[in-house]
This record gives sequence, C-alpha cells and structure tokens, in this order.
Amino acid sequence: MSLTYKVLWVDDNKDEFKKEEKELKKYIGDMFFSPKIDFCEDLTTAKHFIETERYDVIFSDYNIDEEKGDEFISFIREKSVNTEVLFYSGQNELPEGRLDRVTFFFETGSHREERLLKKMKELISLTVAKLNDLTQLRGLVMSEVSELDVKMKEIVADYCKKNESDEKDLRNYII
Repeated sequence: MSLTYKVLWVDDNKDEFKKEEKELKKYIGDMFFSPKIDFCEDLTTAKHFIETERYDVIFSDYNIDEEKGDEFISFIREKSVNTEVLFYSGQNELPEGRLDRVTFFFETGSHREERLLKKMKELISLTVAKLNDLTQLRGLVMSEVSELDVKMKEIVADYCKKNESDEKDLRNYII
C-alpha cells in the first residue's frame, strides 16, 4: 500500500500535455507514491476540486478563463489551502506584489514543455522532501511520548507505594 500523491492541474489545453502528464505519473510512481492527477480545463471545475479535495501541489496556466493567476491564488488561499502552486505562461506577465508559496514559470520557444516538466518535477520533489521531514519529526515526537508513558507509570507506581496502596490498587492505577 502506498500513499497517494495528488496533483491538481489547470489548463484549458489538456490535450497538449498528455506526454507531460504521463511523465509526471511515472515520476511520482518512481518515488513510491500512487499518482492521482486531476486535470481541469476551466477554473469553475478547479475551484470545485479545491473545495472538495486536498492536493500536494497545484499546477496552473496563469491566464485561464480570462482570469489571472493572482485572482485564482487568492481563491485558493481564502479556502485555507497552503499547497505549493506553480503558475506557467507563455507571456511574461508577472503579478503585482509577492504571492505566498507560489512559483512562476514564464517562457516561450522550443523545448518549453521540457523545461516546464523539469520545474514541475522540482516542485514535486520539494513537497516530498517536506513530507519526509514531517514524517521524521513525527517519529521523533512519538519516541519522546513513549518514553513519557514509561515515566508516568513509574510516577504512579511510586505514588501508590508511598500511600501504602496494596498490589491490586497499584495494578489498577498503572493499567
């Protein structure tokens, strides 16, 4: 059984990215995750998915449905979704101000899709690294908690002994 790695991909030209979608599924699978890529061709569908699913990463065309990416990211953050987001576009339109946890890829020309795919893989690797850090931290916390359980049993046993409880009462306190 493996964990599912969920990607939301928003672009109104889905057919242009079949090769990249297949490559990303393989890449995610090679990292021992079950890939799930929800591809939306409009923002209405994408917003519905964001309201009903949790994603590890979101990829989106910056200009879709006559709406700019900064408006889309505002919607995402209003829904308390802190997922990493990658916007891409063939136009050099940077948004005004800085957007939190958002990566941009603006490029035109030959081999654009290859460089975009590389950027997507880098972002997936970043989120997986963060997940691994969290897993290690969880293990450390669980180790400390289990040591506290042993100490608590010792404290209860000492308390019961000091108050001259019989052995039957002692077992009730410890269990």
